[in-house]
Amino acid sequence: MKIKIYRGTHQIGGCATEISTEKHRVIIDFGAKLSDSESGNGLTDGQLVEKVFQNGKPCEAVLFSHYHGDHIGLYRKIPEGIPLYLGKTAKKIMEQITERLDKLPDMTEKGLPRVQAVKPYYPAKPLLFGDIRITPYAEAFGETEAFAMYRDRLKMLQDGEVFQM
Repeated sequence: MKIKIYRGTHQIGGCATEISTEKHRVIIDFGAKLSDSESGNGLTDGQLVEKVFQNGKPCEAVLFSHYHGDHIGLYRKIPEGIPLYLGKTAKKIMEQITERLDKLPDMTEKGLPRVQAVKPYYPAKPLLFGDIRITPYAEAFGETEAFAMYRDRLKMLQDGEVFQM
């Protein structure tokens, strides 16, 4: 199992991590940069989208740890055929937020249809993407989900903000 952190280690926000094996690939979080974190030499939002999805490599899914924009903010840029996953309660909150945002006059790219198609995940119920097993866990403050990534054994624990390998 390979773990590639595209963004999120040297700035606040804009998180995106790839978990891959020889045959399968999953993305954890796909967030927009926060407005005050544009300085530095990290990837811009546009560069991130291109690097992760325009390379022709298949992607089984994108899982979001929680609904904050720095973790889910680029969901509209993810190609349509890739399934999105978010915790059940976070999905409901995201639907409410997106319904209101879609009504803004300058919002040309509506997000609600995509958010409604998001698949919910549940704490302690493993998700299998080829040979990658990811188990979501509820965090103490209820909003963030933690993920344990496995292949043959535990490889990484990610709680939406911190990675432990």
